[in-house]
Amino acid sequence: MKKVIPYKFSIIFILVCSVCFSCKKSAPEPVEKTPPQPVEREKEEPQPVEKKDEIEIKKEEKQPEKQIAEQPKKEISATQFKEIEDLIAKAKEALADIYDKENFSNAKKNLNEAKSLNSTDPEKAAKLLDLARKQAENAYYNAYKARALEKKQEADKLIADLTKDDSIKTTNKKQFDDAMSCYNDGTNFFDKENYSSSYAKYAESVDKLNDLYAILKKILQETESKIKYIQSLIQKAEKLGAAVHAPKELNSAKENLDNGIAQYKNFDSENSKISLEQAEKDAISAIDKTNKALLEKKRLEALKAIKKAGSSLEKAAGKETLKNGKVQKSLDYHFEFEEDVEINEGNAPKKEISSHEQIPISSYQKILEKAVDYLEKAKEAYYRTDYDMAIKYAEIAQRIADSYSGVGIKTYYTVKLNTQRRDCLWRISEYDFIYNNPFYWPMIWKTNKENILNPDLIYPGQIFAIPELD
Repeated sequence: MKKVIPYKFSIIFILVCSVCFSCKKSAPEPVEKTPPQPVEREKEEPQPVEKKDEIEIKKEEKQPEKQIAEQPKKEISATQFKEIEDLIAKAKEALADIYDKENFSNAKKNLNEAKSLNSTDPEKAAKLLDLARKQAENAYYNAYKARALEKKQEADKLIADLTKDDSIKTTNKKQFDDAMSCYNDGTNFFDKENYSSSYAKYAESVDKLNDLYAILKKILQETESKIKYIQSLIQKAEKLGAAVHAPKELNSAKENLDNGIAQYKNFDSENSKISLEQAEKDAISAIDKTNKALLEKKRLEALKAIKKAGSSLEKAAGKETLKNGKVQKSLDYHFEFEEDVEINEGNAPKKEISSHEQIPISSYQKILEKAVDYLEKAKEAYYRTDYDMAIKYAEIAQRIADSYSGVGIKTYYTVKLNTQRRDCLWRISEYDFIYNNPFYWPMIWKTNKENILNPDLIYPGQIFAIPELD
């Protein structure tokens, strides 16, 4: 047994060595280069060996898929395009081209591009059309959202302006409440993201508030006009002299006007209206009172002028004059005047005489008669309370009377028969006891026109009135 074991091991050793040698000889020498990177392929799991029946079934299942893939995708219909066009048009009506230009422009752009690709690449066209839909919808909602906010701001401003003055909320309460109801509805719709309805309600609220603001504006304009009117009344009163004749009424008008303006600026319309109405009454009262005072002053002036003219005329009428060769009074006239007598319109003077109007005269007696006429006209104007005209007529009568008085009779002269130095108007005027100046002869002629037909022909025995010089 001990001899057999070594023999067996030797045989095994030889076999192992021979196998190792053969393996070493067949292996190639290693090359010191970077080994090439293996090409990565799609992960492929080792396919299990399939049975023939299973392979045939799968082939049958795959055949319909190949047929579907090979068929071209169906083009977008005109109805689908029309739907997007309507959305874009709807967005435009919402003014999306102004309030959301980006989405609106992109929607139009993508729609047009989808149309151009519809025949060549329907799949891409469908994607662009779907994008255009979303952009048009966003443009529509964003536009209404922006417009709703814009209207809300407009309404907020109007509400702030209107609520400054409580008169609108009281005098137009129902209209104001309706406007606020619409405003609150707009806010509720906005919170629910119903922007189109929100905009509609805010817009309705703005319309109602604008109507109220127009009423307020009219009230303010009327108030401003009334303030200017009262100011003009006060200025008129001051110009007339109300500070002297109606100081209480004038000061009250000024005080109430100042209060009314202050209340107006503080949006207190009701109290402002009350103050301004009182200021107007006070200003008118000041004017009326002043006019009455001025009228009374004029009346007294006219009365004084008439009495003065009457007195002067009566004095002038009492002067002696020569008439038909006899010395007598110039005019039989006695001045009388009743202050409270009224006359009819038919007795009113028909012609106003200027204070510088020339009065045709033929004799001093006729001048006095003319003065009497003017004095009567002065009385009539006085009775009509036309005191200015009364003063004017009285002044004319006064000037005539004064003129006559100024040329009253100085003396009388009887024409003498003197063969050596015959009397004539020239020589009579030259006498030292007459005028001592021959150039005053026309005074004698004018005073005695009734007796002197021709100033170159006078006769002995004629008696001439010699007027006084001015």
